Amino acid sequence: MKLLMIEDNVSVCEMIEMFFMKEEIDATFVHDGKQGYETFLKEDFDIAIIDLMLPNMDPRQVFSREQLLEQVWGYQFYGDERTVDVHIKRLRQKIATDTKPFLHTIWGVGYKFDETE
Repeated sequence: MKLLMIEDNVSVCEMIEMFFMKEEIDATFVHDGKQGYETFLKEDFDIAIIDLMLPNMDPRQVFSREQLLEQVWGYQFYGDERTVDVHIKRLRQKIATDTKPFLHTIWGVGYKFDETE
């Protein structure tokens, strides 16, 4: 498995890197949001772990279904745009709390991540 971890806290990365090495996971660590995004686009990763509050990133940006499909599944995705809705629902079930939903629907536009609302 080839993994990309985008995390600005170097000590957290060092600790996780020791675990990944023990488990023989091929991991690339990047400490800046913009650089992480560029690395993600250049290389083929099986999974990405991303700190959502990274420097040089705006977590309140709204993404359309089309943008999410292109970034996650690529331009050659032949499924329905509603696939995104199903995955958003599953993510909400996993990360939401009773007081904070984190993933918000912006009707007519798309989705955004915002832990302040």
